[in-house]
Amino acid sequence: MRFISAAILFVFIAVAGPLAAQTEDAPVFANYEEMRGTLDDLMSKRRITDLLVAFGGADEMTQQDMFGLETQVRNIFPDDFENSALMMRREMENGFAQDLVAYWTGTAYIYARILWHQRPEGDVLAISMTFNSDPDVLIPLF
Repeated sequence: MRFISAAILFVFIAVAGPLAAQTEDAPVFANYEEMRGTLDDLMSKRRITDLLVAFGGADEMTQQDMFGLETQVRNIFPDDFENSALMMRREMENGFAQDLVAYWTGTAYIYARILWHQRPEGDVLAISMTFNSDPDVLIPLF
C-alpha cells in the first residue's frame, strides 16, 4: 500500500516539477544553501503544498490537488522527518547538477530528487523536483 501511494505521489510531482521553471515565478534561490534549506525545512515538516509553491509546481496543480497530496503524504508518514542526508549528487557541466536527498525518522524514509542550475549571476534555479518513498524510482534518474 505504501509503495502504491508513493507511485501516485511521483506521478503528481513528476508532472508538476519539470514545468515549473517555465513560469514567471520560477523557483530561483539566492544560493544552493538557501535552496537546500528550503527543501529540507518543507520536506522534514511534510509541508507539501508549501514545497510545491516554493519549487514552482503549484502552477500545474490546483489548490485542492496540492492539499490532497499533502494529506496523502501525512497519512503515509504521520511524523515529521528528523534526519536528512545527501545520498547522491551528479555534477554536470556549466553549473548544472542533481541531488538525491533522504529524509527519515526511525524506519520511515522519503527521498527527494532535485535538478538545479548554479547560474552565472550566482543564484540557483531549481529546474525540477520530485519525491518518492521508493528510492528505486529516483536513483535511475542519475
